[in-house]
Amino acid sequence: KYSTAVYAPNASKAASANFTLDQNLQTKVLDRNDSTRSKYNTVNIINEFRVNSSYNFLKDSLNWSNLVFVLNTTPGFLKNLNIDGQFSPYAINKNGSVIDSLLWKKGSLGRLTSFNIKTRIDLKRLDLMKLIFKKETLPKDNFKWSLTLNYTYSYSKLATDATINQSLGLNGSFQLSKKWSFSYNLPVNIKSIEFSPSTSFNFKRDLHCWEMTFNYFPFQKLTNYTFTIRPKAGLLSDLKYDKRRSGGTIN
Repeated sequence: KYSTAVYAPNASKAASANFTLDQNLQTKVLDRNDSTRSKYNTVNIINEFRVNSSYNFLKDSLNWSNLVFVLNTTPGFLKNLNIDGQFSPYAINKNGSVIDSLLWKKGSLGRLTSFNIKTRIDLKRLDLMKLIFKKETLPKDNFKWSLTLNYTYSYSKLATDATINQSLGLNGSFQLSKKWSFSYNLPVNIKSIEFSPSTSFNFKRDLHCWEMTFNYFPFQKLTNYTFTIRPKAGLLSDLKYDKRRSGGTIN
């Protein structure tokens, strides 16, 4: 009778146990620049490794939740490597429905239902100069650039059919001149070998107290671009000129 009251009592029941393993791994490396050979630097090998699951005592079946695992590390030249996924502890029947039969009792870790990988590589100009031209210093110019490669892999199999997707992304920027700069974002679907509709080319022009930007999305079905001229001062942001186009042709 108190269900509509402001401070209605909660009559629901909860009884579960959570299990979590959370670890990291570090090592100490001798600092080569230390002449005394007594200084060590701490290096992370595994930033995070976590496994967790839970057991619900009040359910009449399927008491265990999925076994979730997460791994984060920075191996070598990779900026970051993230791996995560889930194992279902229960088997499925021929129709793909989950049944109350624990795979752990049959010596199996479980049924892999999802698996994801994300990683990134940052390429620096000095590193490429050393690798290609065998030079230890950068040339004295204003040709500033950056390049980042992103890779993602996803696997999903909730029932009998599995879905796999892979994508590779390139994004970066470089200075065309003292006043002009260019940046880009190029996601590629590896399976279809096609550029994503989110691909964008961005031009920027320094107009002293003002700046001009042009953003173009070349792989969308309809023409999509934005052109903006605005003052750099934040207090004058309302004075901007903004032209947008989504659909039709450029004019």
